[in-house]
Amino acid sequence: MTTINTDHRSVAVLKLPTKIQVLITYAHGIATALTNNPSFPTLTPTLATLSAAIADLQTAETAALARAAARPGPLLRAVDSSCTLAALTPPWAPPAPRAPPARQRRPS
Repeated sequence: MTTINTDHRSVAVLKLPTKIQVLITYAHGIATALTNNPSFPTLTPTLATLSAAIADLQTAETAALARAAARPGPLLRAVDSSCTLAALTPPWAPPAPRAPPARQRRPS
């Protein structure tokens, strides 16, 4: 008899907003939800790192709106921090739905 071992893994997917101001609000919500949350006693990156990345993004967005600077560096740090924290999804979270495989065209 053959035994099949199946790894049950949760996949966290962040569907991040594309507008910067909405992303900043979203990131603030994540930071607020994680602050003093007993389910997440230690985080990597720390909340201080996430808060600093959000503050950098806010500063860069304000400067960009004033046409003084670009914002890709702070944006990437904020998104990277958010994606890293998304990997901490609790094991009881339902898995993300999988997309059906793409249909392959036959060569003519």
